Amino acid sequence: MAELMERYRQGHAPPVPEEAYARASREVLAEQRRKVFGRRCPDEFAVPIERQRMKAPASAVDRALSWSMTSPGLWLWSSATGQGKTRVLWELYRIAYTERGKSICELTGQQWADEVWQHHMAGTMQQLWGWLMRWDLLVLDDLDKANLTDERQARAMRELLDVLYRGRVPAVVTANRPPSWITEMLGQSAGRRAAEAFTAIRFE
Repeated sequence: MAELMERYRQGHAPPVPEEAYARASREVLAEQRRKVFGRRCPDEFAVPIERQRMKAPASAVDRALSWSMTSPGLWLWSSATGQGKTRVLWELYRIAYTERGKSICELTGQQWADEVWQHHMAGTMQQLWGWLMRWDLLVLDDLDKANLTDERQARAMRELLDVLYRGRVPAVVTANRPPSWITEMLGQSAGRRAAEAFTAIRFE
């Protein structure tokens, strides 16, 4: 396969039909993506999901894994830890990146708050929105760890929800709180944005 691709790059006619070359190219790209994902994914989440060992209801896991990867996104939540939310998030990440070729932005709630603050202080918020809208999928683990009593982080959350809602950017988040937490902390307007931007799936 490598020899075939090298001959093609050098301008030689491929010794196989164009359709076969395209398939070979896709396979090479898929293998490259699998390697990149392997470097990104924590070892504990890099193994296949074993349903019988997960605490979350099978119906919740199946519903999450059947997501179309379009807006609205998924809000995976449970009041308890260890239910498999992050495990499923990484499986969705794998499918989106290695099988469907999507570009993925991965951040924590705290990292997003820091990005918003830095761009706000620099007067470059439009650049941040443009950057965010370039991605096919946004992944936010432990979103509820954002401190929404801190005005900086509250602002970041409001603006994130607004971008997801207006731009219909698909996103997957995990949290130990339901989406109603947004309403409690940020008010009805932000709560409506969260309800529009996400489908909530309870993992317990």
